[in-house]
Amino acid sequence: MSDRYPGSLVFNIQHLKRYLESPLEFGLRTELAETRDNVQETEEYEVEAIIGHKFDKKSKKIQYLIRWEGYGPQFDTWGSSLDLKNAPSVLREYRKRMKL
Repeated sequence: MSDRYPGSLVFNIQHLKRYLESPLEFGLRTELAETRDNVQETEEYEVEAIIGHKFDKKSKKIQYLIRWEGYGPQFDTWGSSLDLKNAPSVLREYRKRMKL
């Protein structure tokens, strides 16, 4: 599984179901765009917007939901203010708008 998966990697087999193909009457499923898993981690990405926030009890810090430039909503990630160090104006505007 991807390291971006937010849940536990332990599953109760009681909740698993056999995969069934969708009937053709519902149409063919389109493939998602390239996943971030095959992009090198050394690359830097532009922040398009901050679209949400939450308080992380474990780290005792605010986490921000980040939309990356050129990527769709399926690639939004949670990150700290440290992850936004190259986008201070985006962070400042979000904090001002949300009164944080």
